[in-house]
Amino acid sequence: MRTKQDRSVERKLILFAMTGLILVSAAVRLLTFDRYLPFIDHGDEPVYYLLARNWRGITNDQFVWWRYGTYPPAYPAINVGIQMVTEALNPRPWTLPPDYWYLLRLAAAWTGILTTAILIACGRQLAGPLAGFFAGLVWGLIPIIVNNNSLALPDPFVYFGTATAMLFALIAWRRQSFRWLFGSLLAGLLVIYLKYSPIGALVPWGMVGLWLLIRRHWRRAILPLFAQGLVAAAAALIILGYGALDTPTREIETFRGPDSFRLALDPERNLNNWSFAILPIGMALFAFALAAGTVAYLYSRRRGWRTINLTWVGILLLSGVFGIMMTATYTHISVGKIRHALPTTVALIVLWSAALAQIIWTVQCYLRDHVRISGGRIRFGTLAMVGALTLGVGGPALAGDLDLIRAYEQTDIHTVVWDWANSSLPADGLFLTTTYGYLHHVWNRDWSGYFGPKSFQWWLEPQHSGSPADYAKRGITYFMMGEEDWRTFYNRPEDRAFIDQLTLIKKIPLRPGYRGQTVYFYRMLPPQIPVRFNYGNQISLVGYDIASGTELKSGETLRLRPYWRIQGKPKTNYSVFVHLMPSDAPKLLAQDDGPPVSVDRPTLTWDDPDELFIGRDIALTIPASAVPGKYQLAIGLYDYLTGQRLTDENGKDSFVIDITIRG
Repeated sequence: MRTKQDRSVERKLILFAMTGLILVSAAVRLLTFDRYLPFIDHGDEPVYYLLARNWRGITNDQFVWWRYGTYPPAYPAINVGIQMVTEALNPRPWTLPPDYWYLLRLAAAWTGILTTAILIACGRQLAGPLAGFFAGLVWGLIPIIVNNNSLALPDPFVYFGTATAMLFALIAWRRQSFRWLFGSLLAGLLVIYLKYSPIGALVPWGMVGLWLLIRRHWRRAILPLFAQGLVAAAAALIILGYGALDTPTREIETFRGPDSFRLALDPERNLNNWSFAILPIGMALFAFALAAGTVAYLYSRRRGWRTINLTWVGILLLSGVFGIMMTATYTHISVGKIRHALPTTVALIVLWSAALAQIIWTVQCYLRDHVRISGGRIRFGTLAMVGALTLGVGGPALAGDLDLIRAYEQTDIHTVVWDWANSSLPADGLFLTTTYGYLHHVWNRDWSGYFGPKSFQWWLEPQHSGSPADYAKRGITYFMMGEEDWRTFYNRPEDRAFIDQLTLIKKIPLRPGYRGQTVYFYRMLPPQIPVRFNYGNQISLVGYDIASGTELKSGETLRLRPYWRIQGKPKTNYSVFVHLMPSDAPKLLAQDDGPPVSVDRPTLTWDDPDELFIGRDIALTIPASAVPGKYQLAIGLYDYLTGQRLTDENGKDSFVIDITIRG
């Protein structure tokens, strides 16, 4: 017989296990929530950020109003609050887009941690601490859940609301309480206001309400249930008045289309979506637990042993059926869209954990009544079973979480592109890229998280036509693409011919520690004047643009841009001098000294012989007193610490351009 001390030890062990589970769940989320920030790697996150900015009156983007203005209102409201908190906590007088996403994702991560705790409570309410532990184990550690549980989207809050609605309904059922049932209704309505589709969150409220109506005398139940029904109806009317079905998205248009009812009943579509709802648990593990749990339930029922409540098995299955049928009306779920199935996974996790608890109960009772094993040995055997299941489920999950952590420690190639472009490229024209290509939103601050000091503009085209010169006339200076786009282009002769006319500026390879694709940057036109001057077998002047021409009047401005390449990594940080002098006398008329490219790209960082280094724009104003005649523009490199100049193989320390000044 168990003593009071035994029960105290058991309670402490349970508390320790649950606390440890929540802490591990918190650790994996807090180590992965920031993902690849400052780059925003999920295309749906900016939608709510931009809608919240419209709500706040910071922007008034008509496209955002039209496209997303009737999205469910709860998450934009949460987004507004988090944006205001971000601004209040920010020590700088300005706020960058990644600042918002950091707190938005952090809030989502903590919501996921709370969801783990709620599911532990759900399992415990339904089938005791064993079920609670296994429910928390799956939600807390399974990588595909962790990966979708920290996004700046409504979904993490949807999962939390769905679990909360279930927990409150369980407590209402156990206590026969209309107050807890009302809490379940409010949590379910919050889910609908976060994301219209997960109506399965309202099933526990509806079924427990019906059960209370039958269980308690209808005269005592009808008034509180009628009041709650009015609240639900009012919430539905508000949503319809808000224009929930007017959003011009593919999902809404599919849902309200003529085929929506057929899609809801489509067996293939539903089975596919069910498979993804079960995927986090594992199809084989889920099927085994339900089959073995059913056998254990029937045997225990026959023997009069402890069993789970069959009504709640039906409620959980019904929640899943409604949830999956709803998703079938608007989407065919894949791994990339699995977040739409996870509200159903919430119910299935609790069902699966209850089935495991039933199996363990039945084994315990069988060993006690038929094998006559002592209580202490049964408890030891139970711990061994729980430990084996924990290792079988939690071991691979933790290994996957560690892989996830390592993956998110990588640097996204987009941030490398940002750093390189800000230090190396003049923002003197549009960037051409493919619509929906790998780099199509790289410079869009609101959609990519770009926060660089330069404002780069872009132009998107599904297919590229015309010559590079034609594009240059339209103000398009650069062309960029990722590795996959590049391979697609090179498979088409006309596109390959287009690329072959361009000047490769930089190939940014996917090195160890980077995530993404190799990136190619081209310039539409080569340097205006190609030349070749070797400075100390380190750096070569390979061309220049001279926008002002070589014949100027006094008072006019000479405009020059040099282009550089390297033979090997330079030995020190060199500066460039540009001196304008009479051809027959070493007398400076005008000069410029400074870094060859920019202060952010000193020559010691030049390590790629294939890169074309685009020099900074140099402007020299011809003095009004300049005498008409022949002049020379000398371009040289020198060590600014020692003043020593680099020379070519003939001992010359500068490349000379002939200039004429007219009267």
